[in-house]
Amino acid sequence: MKKATLSHAQTGDLTQGLAMLLHSGISVSESLFLLAREEHGPMKHLLEALGIKAEDGSHLYAAMESSGAFSQYICSMVHIGEDTGRLEEALEAISSYCQERCRVNARLKNAIFYPSMILALMLGVIGILLTQVLPIFHRVYATLGSGLTGIPALLLELGQKLSLALPWIFGIFLLLAAVLAVILLSPPLNRRCTRFFRCRFGDRGISRKFHNAHFLRGLAMGLASGLTMADALELARSLLADAPAAEIRARRCSEALSRGISLAQALEEARFLPPSASRMLTLGIRSGNADRCMARIADRLQEDAAESLDKRISRIEPAMVLTASILVGLILLSVMLPLLNILNTLG
Repeated sequence: MKKATLSHAQTGDLTQGLAMLLHSGISVSESLFLLAREEHGPMKHLLEALGIKAEDGSHLYAAMESSGAFSQYICSMVHIGEDTGRLEEALEAISSYCQERCRVNARLKNAIFYPSMILALMLGVIGILLTQVLPIFHRVYATLGSGLTGIPALLLELGQKLSLALPWIFGIFLLLAAVLAVILLSPPLNRRCTRFFRCRFGDRGISRKFHNAHFLRGLAMGLASGLTMADALELARSLLADAPAAEIRARRCSEALSRGISLAQALEEARFLPPSASRMLTLGIRSGNADRCMARIADRLQEDAAESLDKRISRIEPAMVLTASILVGLILLSVMLPLLNILNTLG
């Protein structure tokens, strides 16, 4: 099968279209062939290959996994959908997930790219001030029988050292840019770096909130389909295959359940649920609506994670611009104020 890496937008459109066709009663293989007719190039070949495998009796998740075009999370969600008989629901959940990722990626790109350009420009201005402007002021002060002292003198010395180090700095930036380009253009290396990051830092803060929402949504789907708690937990844990630290928490949750601890308490101890959501789930279990309650909690956690990410992104641009502006202002004031004092004395 020809491998092709699909973007979140492509995956979202594919799963949404597939869910609509399945809802109308068309089989998986026929749905894939129908979608292939509307595509061209690698996407068409990918859908046709998936359709052939589905027609031969292969599970959709297995075909998607072998294609290499889908992430582990998406394949695991399809696996849960097929095993629980809720494939359409799983595909719709994947489509919503991909749309959310597209929105977040777009905001993140805008929040980082433009402020980074502004910051680079401001750093360039600071570099010019230190290496070109300060020496001019130093010569002006010398003609007036004075010189730079205090902070301006330190800045002048920094500018002189910066001028000598410019070739090295430029070389380091080129090296970093080359390394970044190699990582981005090499899928295997990209996956290794991503996995390393997820192993070390991939289950903290906002990432943990998203992992919790994904795990609870998979668990809710498993319970709603009539699976046992152990089977539902095992399937939901497969959603965290890309996040080893989160998968360890899921394993601890299973171990806690095996010791006789309630589901809500086990999820709270494994930090999948905050205390308030744990109490809500306890009430849902007592009322016989554990799956619905868990699905609502997952939606709430997903929204909370998205809001937290939006807030963090919205702070990036002002922080970067404010920091650069303060640096430029301090440099100018440290140079101009002594000059004004000298001019006032001469006047």
